[in-house]
Amino acid sequence: SEEGSLFAFDQDADAVKNALDDDRFTLIEDNFCNLVNCLKLYRITQVDGILADLGISSHQIDCAERGFSTRYDADLDLRMNRKQVLTAADVVNTYTYEQLKKIFATYGELSNAHQIAKKIESSQIEGINTTTQLKEVLQSLAPRGKENKFFAQVFQALRIEVNGEIDVLQKMLEQTAPLL
Repeated sequence: SEEGSLFAFDQDADAVKNALDDDRFTLIEDNFCNLVNCLKLYRITQVDGILADLGISSHQIDCAERGFSTRYDADLDLRMNRKQVLTAADVVNTYTYEQLKKIFATYGELSNAHQIAKKIESSQIEGINTTTQLKEVLQSLAPRGKENKFFAQVFQALRIEVNGEIDVLQKMLEQTAPLL
């Protein structure tokens, strides 16, 4: 309705280009884990509904230099907010076998997480800095005929870790009850 307002959160600076041109719409350039504090700046203490859009956008996938897609050779980045320091290259090159195994088992739901972690750990000396390098290291573990799904799960696991998506979601959810 004309009286309604929509507040949207996006930490990706590229999202600003897609902001709606409507007086009822406000794009807050921040992570939704800061929901309450950001809304307070607009004197909003109650809302009628909350919708969380999880995951990545087609723009992020299509933007090769972001490193979200397995289709392009690009830096292994995967950051939603390019101002943050940790990248996927940092994860694969510095995390221990146990940390890597946990990420791929938990966030990627990959049954061969231990093998993935071993392959990555054994490649840390040379370094894995691009999407293509990561795919080459793990190619022998990709199930025949299901390579795309396998690499999508690998990249998903890394993306969730890099962006702290589980912690962010938990923080946001903890703030919703008092707001609704």
